Amino acid sequence: MRLTAVDSQSIFDSLSSIVEKQLGLSWLDVVAVCFDGAATMAGCSNGVQSKCKEINSKIFYVHCHAHCLNLVLVDSIGRKNRIVFDFFEKVAKEINLTLKTLKSISTTRWACRFEAVAAVKNNYLAIISAIQKICDTTKIPDVRSKSRGLLMQLQTFEFIFALNMLHPLLLLIVKVNSCLQAENLDLLNSLNMIKSLKLSISQLRSDDNLFKKVYNETVECCTETGVIIPQVKKRKISSKIDQSSENQYFACTKEEEMKVTSFNVVLDDLLNGLNDRFNQETLKLILTVTNILKLEPSQEDLLYLNNVFGIDSEQIQVEIMLLKNIPNIPSGTSSKTLHQ
Repeated sequence: MRLTAVDSQSIFDSLSSIVEKQLGLSWLDVVAVCFDGAATMAGCSNGVQSKCKEINSKIFYVHCHAHCLNLVLVDSIGRKNRIVFDFFEKVAKEINLTLKTLKSISTTRWACRFEAVAAVKNNYLAIISAIQKICDTTKIPDVRSKSRGLLMQLQTFEFIFALNMLHPLLLLIVKVNSCLQAENLDLLNSLNMIKSLKLSISQLRSDDNLFKKVYNETVECCTETGVIIPQVKKRKISSKIDQSSENQYFACTKEEEMKVTSFNVVLDDLLNGLNDRFNQETLKLILTVTNILKLEPSQEDLLYLNNVFGIDSEQIQVEIMLLKNIPNIPSGTSSKTLHQ
């Protein structure tokens, strides 16, 4: 259905037309609605979510998991982390200035930035060489100054470290993002992918292997390209009470400093973001619906449906018993099963 307006009322009217006329359902039959986090859709006062709940107060709002994952990236490795933010600022300038084969950076879909990071990582030496050639051969003063400044920014220890750190992290996340946007989405698999992502990041946080690999690759690249590895700044311990977090830890080596101030910070923010965005109540609802679709609800699932939606547990058990004995009845957790 094509929308002629994008205000919340117009969108809700279009949804109502599909639910009631095309599907032949009542809003009282709807268990949950899933949108992104835009105010027009998710607004509690005048969004589409609120208009759905005006008709059926028991409707659950589920924030789109693919969108949640994108917001986790924005919150954890966006402007908050200076090294990572500076890295993407420089990549954006580089992509706009040099090779057309490099991937452009999306300002909203962070999972798509993996392609941009991978392109720069795999072509780093060629990019430096191309920009250096532009700087040496151009007769346009503005281009020469910009390319010279860009070279100074790209040939830094912090930039190379961020490049090597973000590549494996974004690769991990983009795999989950692809699963969450699959056409034939499986509810149970989507839950398991989120749980697996949390566990994987927790393991990376407690295991030094990835950090050592990232740091060693950074040192090797700096040595190969002649980039100076900065020394840790010696700082005096303040004799006064200082509440600033920047003055509460003193690293002895550059490796220790990058691990504490950058690597661990990114992983901690990712974990916190995942826990905040994918709240337990939403996951519980999805897991319960998943078990119902598989025709294998537990007593806990039946009790949950009874408490939240007032659905009679005995009726559900009887209906599932009957469905199991009907030949060729579809069961499963994929979107194809839902349509059937």
